Amino acid sequence: MDSSNIKNNITSYIKEALKQKQTIRLSTLRLLLASIKEKEINKQADLSDVEIISIIQTQIKQRLESIKAFEAANRQEKAEQEREEIIILKELLPNQASIEEILEAIDKTILSIKTDVMDKSLIGKILKELKKNFFGRADMSFISQEVHKRLNIKNN
Repeated sequence: MDSSNIKNNITSYIKEALKQKQTIRLSTLRLLLASIKEKEINKQADLSDVEIISIIQTQIKQRLESIKAFEAANRQEKAEQEREEIIILKELLPNQASIEEILEAIDKTILSIKTDVMDKSLIGKILKELKKNFFGRADMSFISQEVHKRLNIKNN
């Protein structure tokens, strides 16, 4: 069985966190690994790095939602713990693209796909193309917002 690099890194980081007695890091990584293993059992195959990146991004989004809920309930200590977990999860993602790199790619992609009429139907094509280059390296919702801005189309 061919194991992914990210999964191997997570296993190493768990051992390291255990030795260092880093409880938040340890629990965050264990939860992530459990989620990965659950997907592998359901799929009945090892996950690729791309699939693992997707799981990490989902967990980050879940924690962002939890932060909002904890802050609304005035539970700052729990919100802060969620922020720490996000930092730990982001360490596992590939190097993030810079805003300049993203904006430049958006402009180039729009120009390469541009037709006489720019409408919502082309946004899917543009985003699909951008996702190839930025999956795991950028927030796709940010990219979507920027594409909509540049095309002057309201994002629903």
